[in-house]
Parts: sequence; C-alpha cells; structure tokens
Amino acid sequence: MKHVISGLIKKRARLAGEITHRHRELVEMEAELSNIDGVLKAYGYDTATIQDVGVYNRMFKMKELGRLIRQIGRERPELADNVDIAREIIARKEWDVDSAFLLSVVRTRVKDARKYYRRRGL
Repeated sequence: MKHVISGLIKKRARLAGEITHRHRELVEMEAELSNIDGVLKAYGYDTATIQDVGVYNRMFKMKELGRLIRQIGRERPELADNVDIAREIIARKEWDVDSAFLLSVVRTRVKDARKYYRRRGL
C-alpha cells in the first residue's frame, strides 16, 4: 500500500509541475500576442477580425490512415461511405465509438485521404 501512495504522490507532483510550467508558457504567449496586437493596431488593423488558426492534432502514424482505409476496403467492401469507414477505424483503434466529435474529425480525414488517393490513381 505504501508504494502505491508514494507513486501517486510522485505522479501528482509531476502533474502539478507540468501545470505550473504550461501556465507560465501560456502567460508568455498571451504577452507576446498582446504585443503583436498592439503593433497591428498601430498600423490600423482590427485584430478582432483575425481568426484563430487551429493546431493540427496528429491522430495517425505516417501512412496509417491510408493503410486502414485500403484494409477496410478489402475486408469490408460493403462500407463505401466515409462515415461508415470512419466508424470502423474508430472501432479498430479502440477509441470512443460514441463520440460525435471524434466521428466528425475522423470522417473528414477519411474523406480527404480518399480524395488524395483517388487523384493519384491509388
């Protein structure tokens, strides 16, 4: 029991340290953004009209999505729709099959990958 508690204490300390570190990084990024906004406003730009750009979250290893799509096409040819293929990929990767957001993201990636391979005749 003692080793379990000591492990939890170490884990908590590590997480708290990471939160502190990321908070400092966030404060620095906000200060940098404020400085950039100040310069843009000085030149007459309305920074409220500049949309945020999302960060791409890597969900699949290199060429993994294409391999999965082709494998599903061979094993389950009745799945021709992007949504059905996305559901099958989510199930095979053992992700949350009930997540509508995850299904939407994977469906979009499947659609883009299939379009990419179709254009190249693969």
